[in-house]
Amino acid sequence: MKLCLLIFSILIFTSVEAQTKHKILHFVDQDAQVPITSANIFKKPHQLIGTTDNNGNFEYFGRLTDADSLYVVAIGFEQMVLHIDTVSNYTIFNLLPSKTMLSAVVVTANNLNPYHAISQTDIRLRGVSNSQEVLRIVPGLFIGQPQGGGKAEQIFLRGFDNDHGTDINLSVDGMPINMVSHAHGQGYGDSHFIIPETIESTNYEKGMYNTSKGDLAVSGFAAFHTTNALDKNVIKVEGRQFNTYRALGMFSLLPKAMQDKQSWYVASEYRYSNAYFDHPQHFKRFNFFTKYTGQLSENNQLTISSSTMHSSWMASGQIPEVAVAEGLIGFYGAIDPNEGGITNRTNANAQLVTNLKNSAILKNQLYFSHYTFDLTSNFTYFLEDSINGDEIRQKEHRNLFGYNGSYSLDNYIGGIKLNSTLGWNTRWDFIRNISLSHTVNRYTIIDPLKLGNINEAQGDVYFNEEINFSPKWTLDLGIRYDYFHYQYDNQLASDTTLNGIGKYNAHNAVVSPKFKLSYLAGKDVQLYLFAGKGFHSNDARVVVLEGGKETLPAAYGSDLGIVAKPVKNLLLNAAVWYSYLQFDEKTLLEFKIDTDNDNKEDLVIQCVPKNGKMYVYGPVKPATVGGTTSTINSDANAEVNITPYASSTPTVATSSKGIKVFAGPRDDPFFFDLPQYLKIVSGQATSYNNPGTDALAGTNVLNVVVELPKSLLGTGSGINVWLETKQKS
Repeated sequence: MKLCLLIFSILIFTSVEAQTKHKILHFVDQDAQVPITSANIFKKPHQLIGTTDNNGNFEYFGRLTDADSLYVVAIGFEQMVLHIDTVSNYTIFNLLPSKTMLSAVVVTANNLNPYHAISQTDIRLRGVSNSQEVLRIVPGLFIGQPQGGGKAEQIFLRGFDNDHGTDINLSVDGMPINMVSHAHGQGYGDSHFIIPETIESTNYEKGMYNTSKGDLAVSGFAAFHTTNALDKNVIKVEGRQFNTYRALGMFSLLPKAMQDKQSWYVASEYRYSNAYFDHPQHFKRFNFFTKYTGQLSENNQLTISSSTMHSSWMASGQIPEVAVAEGLIGFYGAIDPNEGGITNRTNANAQLVTNLKNSAILKNQLYFSHYTFDLTSNFTYFLEDSINGDEIRQKEHRNLFGYNGSYSLDNYIGGIKLNSTLGWNTRWDFIRNISLSHTVNRYTIIDPLKLGNINEAQGDVYFNEEINFSPKWTLDLGIRYDYFHYQYDNQLASDTTLNGIGKYNAHNAVVSPKFKLSYLAGKDVQLYLFAGKGFHSNDARVVVLEGGKETLPAAYGSDLGIVAKPVKNLLLNAAVWYSYLQFDEKTLLEFKIDTDNDNKEDLVIQCVPKNGKMYVYGPVKPATVGGTTSTINSDANAEVNITPYASSTPTVATSSKGIKVFAGPRDDPFFFDLPQYLKIVSGQATSYNNPGTDALAGTNVLNVVVELPKSLLGTGSGINVWLETKQKS
């Protein structure tokens, strides 16, 4: 209650202060007639007084005299000089595009992301074949396409294997890309419905420090922004090897006479490829996008967009090296050529931005998505089912509704500038016939494993206060509250993880504080310290089993870094960062041990984290081979306290049976030449380098180490060991 009163008081107080004389200036690209964000406004050639916001607006409150001049500097545009005595409120200024000059970048205390303006130019100059490749402009982010071009890419950032989006928050024009409680994996983020040429810029941030980003924003976030208008019409046709081609069309729909304060355009693309694999991929994707932007009045801007995508493909699949070495298949062959999928997504998005009389900005946004997904995969070939194979099929049909709102206010208290933001968001996912099945030949169901409907609701509220104490010091404080409600309607009587057919409900919530401090240590040298808490939600089918408890695993992080511009055409950023992650108590680790060389487990060791300890059960004979796993119902043979991060003395426990156990973060023990791997899977290379480059060097992972006497494994003819991690369901 005290927090609510404090927030309310700050907004009221700054609202009163805002009644002082002020002016709003609006800057747009002269050719494209789109707002220019992150333009730097100087009172003198080197005295920065502010930057333009996401709507291209700059606002000041009577702290300039008629004799003053403003210098406007933006990357990719010619400099403009304005005389205050000739400027009226909400004047629109057109900046003329020019060559991109890194010298236009200014390092300040209150610009915590000087790369935002660069990304817009980067996208124009690079040229990309699909929207997810735009993510590569984030330094240190890798993506890899694991299956046939139609599936969402695998994302790696800051030592996180984000899978397809579990720990990175993705959005476009404020609409979420990630899908929660997805049939294939939590946070699945397929951005292929975005036509790459429509992307104007990408805002990104590493870590969990942005107050406006909640669920899934652990390793960071990336927010795509599509252009509001076209500077020219485009027709493009491309062709390559292996029956690969693409056609693109982008057209403005309004005549020149109507383009003063509004724009409307359409864009569409079609692509097809068989690729270079022995089994043609028959990859097809069709995209359509349209967007209207209009100035309804001096204080209201409306943006409406709609898009649709249809994609289908046969997958390249992952293959075992031994099969190639023995000549069973070629290097571009497949063990299961039936892998592939079909996916569709249709979106509608509308946002109204209102400039209020007290200089505040009110944003209201509504969005809708209709989504279908049908994926066939085979990760273990014939390991579990030697007759039919281990093929699985994942399906869902989803309707997604959402609302985003925010109220932002810039003002001054004495010589201190404040930016106060209060935000609130809701999201509803209605998922029908979400299923997991063991199949053969893609469509024949051998064993249904999961089938049901999910209703999931999310709501959050956040408050952020940016305090510019002086040109040298900026403090950013934020806090957010996220609430989740889950309902799973089980439709499969044979699902033994639940108590029969029916509806299961759960809810949970989390509070996440955020902190940012930056200091301008000298001309073009910024030091910063960030800290915060992040989290990702879990699949509704998992959460309802636990009544919502302990199903929002938290991550805590901090960054200590520097942004420097030693010379006018060189911008450097270096940081030391720390992340503390928890073992997910809903994850089971299983060591499977084959003692007779038949490639089937004869013994199982299970490791279960709970309340700061790791419990080890077994080795025992499994109740069933393959399929669904049940936890061993007996006392643990060993347990150990989980070693905290940065501990100089690892905790190792020894049981009465001689089993030694360690659990906790340690240096990554694996060697993985990720850049070369990506070249191989994309057809740019056919083998690894010798020596290779370890992309995992210097990173940490959560390790579980179990050492046990050979006598506990029996007297078999050989020992083969593999590890499986499974989510509780």
